[in-house]
Amino acid sequence: MLIATLPDPEVTDLGVAAGAASRHADLLEIRLDLLPEERRSRLAELAARLPRPWIAACRRRGDGGLYEGGEEDRLALLRRGAAAGAAWIDVEHGTAAGALIGKVPGVRFLLSHHDHHAFPADLAGLVRQMAMTPGVAMLKVAVRADDVRDNLKVRELLAGRTTPIPLAAFCLGEAGQISRILALAWGGAATYGCGGRQAVAAGQIPVADLNLCYRVRSIGSDTVLTGVLGWPVGHSLSPRVHNAAFAALDLDFVYLPIASSAILPACELARALPLHALSVTRPYKRAIVEHLDDLEPLARRIGAVNTVLCDGGRRFGLNTDASGGIEPLRSRLRLAGLPVAIVGAGGAARALAAALSGEGARVKVFGRNPERVESMARDLGVEFAPLAALAAEPYRLLVQATPVGQSPAITELPVPSDWLRGDLIYDLVYTPRPTRLLREAAARGIPTLDGLEMFLAQAAEQFHLFTDREPPLAVMRQAALAALDSGSAPPLAVEGESIG
Repeated sequence: MLIATLPDPEVTDLGVAAGAASRHADLLEIRLDLLPEERRSRLAELAARLPRPWIAACRRRGDGGLYEGGEEDRLALLRRGAAAGAAWIDVEHGTAAGALIGKVPGVRFLLSHHDHHAFPADLAGLVRQMAMTPGVAMLKVAVRADDVRDNLKVRELLAGRTTPIPLAAFCLGEAGQISRILALAWGGAATYGCGGRQAVAAGQIPVADLNLCYRVRSIGSDTVLTGVLGWPVGHSLSPRVHNAAFAALDLDFVYLPIASSAILPACELARALPLHALSVTRPYKRAIVEHLDDLEPLARRIGAVNTVLCDGGRRFGLNTDASGGIEPLRSRLRLAGLPVAIVGAGGAARALAAALSGEGARVKVFGRNPERVESMARDLGVEFAPLAALAAEPYRLLVQATPVGQSPAITELPVPSDWLRGDLIYDLVYTPRPTRLLREAAARGIPTLDGLEMFLAQAAEQFHLFTDREPPLAVMRQAALAALDSGSAPPLAVEGESIG
């Protein structure tokens, strides 16, 4: 089952939210702890508008909710939910709410355990203990992922369970999103998503995305697993773009968000799942290199990888940022001999510097960190200078390859506007569209180009590497634009952590 937790009714119409969520979910969950008393008094009226069966839940603060009253009042509130037509009541294991089990006619009971602070030392033992409770129709455990490998522990739990009671299990937090997406494929009875765009619990994915983007109902043992590795990646455009392309060509692939605060656990997860291929974003484009078996010559020269192919246990690194970044420039400028200024020293900056110098452009890199910029320039055989020198630099193409100016810090400029000149200002940031830098350039009559074109070009090349199929470019562009237009665009646009 897909279960949608409805958003806070203080900020949305419960009926409208339920109608939208019900297009994708089998069950709705109403969090009674989120309801103000005025709404609770009209619960039957609100519930009558729900188009799907629903679960009544009332989370205490210790279980990740907002309820702070006494247990007797909480039991009364759950009974009120049953009287209003709830098909299920969620009671937490080991609490007084368990006294309701079997004593409220006409409803099923879901016995749950939530831990927002840690991953239990003996999760399987906890589930066995929960399964001993008579009168329970389904079990649910939602526990925080301490690192991304905890998703594998959930897979082991679901694969090894012996109880006949259906079990829903997944990890909380961004690092646990993999388990939410793969829960049904691993044998879970249900997975939860949020009914709107705003997550109600840590790491929740909109139920519409679980259904349409990740196609969780169709993931099976033969589904080819791919994904994007970074920290964070929760709002990356890549899952939307790649999954839309897989669906358009009816390919049994899924593209996962792999959020890991350290690279080694992510590499171990990739091998254990196993992943067929991997995109890499910040901050791991350079760090991933030492965990690979081989590199293509271009990636070796750049010293950064954004694509990993896994074949027979061997991992091969490539860089599609270079070709993706330069492709939009070919129809706009003659690159041979062109004086180019690049601001930044991260993975994207390195890729563009290598690609442009390879086309015969005269590349100079600029940044606030002299050692980092000098190291990059020495590696790639280009010139370098402090950022202040850009004020007088006679460039014709400026490439802005830092995250400065991306959402949410959309008012920031990576360089003063009176330093802008030349034939084209190329900002690798693509949200918001246009960035303040590009608006300032356009006001001075200078042509502009944003990073969406680079993103789509490198993603298309990755798709071909992943699938050996021609990428459906129109579908990928439409998916990216739809995400940007819907307001669910990522704050993450380029790899560099700073202005260099």
